[in-house]
Amino acid sequence: VCDLIQSAIGAHVYMLIAGGTASGKTTFANRIVELIPPGERVVAVEKIHELQFRHPRAVFLEADETLNVKINDLMTTGSMMRPDWLVIGELNGAEAMRAMQIFANGHTGITTIHATSTENALTRLEAMCLMANLGLGLDDIRDMITSAIRLVIHQEALTPNGDRKITQISELRGLQNGRYTLQPLMHYNADTDAFEMTGAKPGWVK
Repeated sequence: VCDLIQSAIGAHVYMLIAGGTASGKTTFANRIVELIPPGERVVAVEKIHELQFRHPRAVFLEADETLNVKINDLMTTGSMMRPDWLVIGELNGAEAMRAMQIFANGHTGITTIHATSTENALTRLEAMCLMANLGLGLDDIRDMITSAIRLVIHQEALTPNGDRKITQISELRGLQNGRYTLQPLMHYNADTDAFEMTGAKPGWVK
């Protein structure tokens, strides 16, 4: 699994990390960022400062509505700071549209979202983008999401012991008949307590 993530980092693959409350998605995002080569520039943009990672070329930007520093404006500013990686804190509203626009325009990014599954993560992303009310239809938003996101990682807090596990890693390969085409690359087998690769070759691996 680590090799898969590192190969995605090396190929500058856009990543969406999904999971429920206390599933560890922010913690996992921190660890992914720490795998980014030290020579690459990382700009983190958040509504509230929650990301806690160590990287020698990291810049942290935090929105502040009381000072009229809005998250959408901050994402635009961050994208203009020549980042190799733009890391955006958890998406939970209309700001998702601006994040997808920036990622779709070629800025490699990592972000997180509250969701119960890989499919639910993409559905929630659509709903948040629609909240921006820019007049785009669902088909346009789905096209943008497939341009902005390549790898979807789902994490769960398992019952009854509360262990936090990556339960599925899937590659978003585009749309077919208006529906997302997801290629599972890894899933967690609770019966054997093991990560199992599906054998599918990631699209970024030549």
